[in-house]
Amino acid sequence: MDERTITEITEGVIGETLTWQVRMTDAEGKEHVHVFPQETLAWRAAEYGIDPADTDTLLDIILHEPFLPDLAVPAAAATDPAARAGLNASTLASKRSAAVEPVQLHNAPSTSVAREAHQLRIAGVKRHTRIRIPEGKGKEDPRGEIRGRGVDPGRVAELAECVAALKRQARGEAVQLTTRALPPIGMAAEETHGA
Repeated sequence: MDERTITEITEGVIGETLTWQVRMTDAEGKEHVHVFPQETLAWRAAEYGIDPADTDTLLDIILHEPFLPDLAVPAAAATDPAARAGLNASTLASKRSAAVEPVQLHNAPSTSVAREAHQLRIAGVKRHTRIRIPEGKGKEDPRGEIRGRGVDPGRVAELAECVAALKRQARGEAVQLTTRALPPIGMAAEETHGA
């Protein structure tokens, strides 16, 4: 298992997007940097109905997402932890396709089902795949910067409205999206540097 330890979290700006830059080292001493827009925390809270005050859960999800399998690949979809737990969107699948579709944010019957499926996939990554990030202790925990900044519940509510509209649109309903809820286009990336 590739265990990484967070060593530092700093703010950055890419274009006009405020970012968090999370530096981690692995057991071999290689440094890995995960960069994501700061608003990603609010988006995950809105998308999956997670308490915006629970920044540890939000950060844990975001840091493990790069390691999720691509469910568009049939082999990955066949071994999906959420599907093995009985969560699939076969009842929502297009009549044009007999394939079982993995439950994801856009096709889940509810936010709680989408959250459960996403958390099962994150747990699968943490158990069987490449990364586990141990918690730090007290003032030495570099996640304190993100915890201290928090996530604006008002912004989460705006984004939740946008997510609900996008889900209706995915079902084929006519939807008018307000640009107020849409964020500026950001970026998320992971860079790896040798130590």
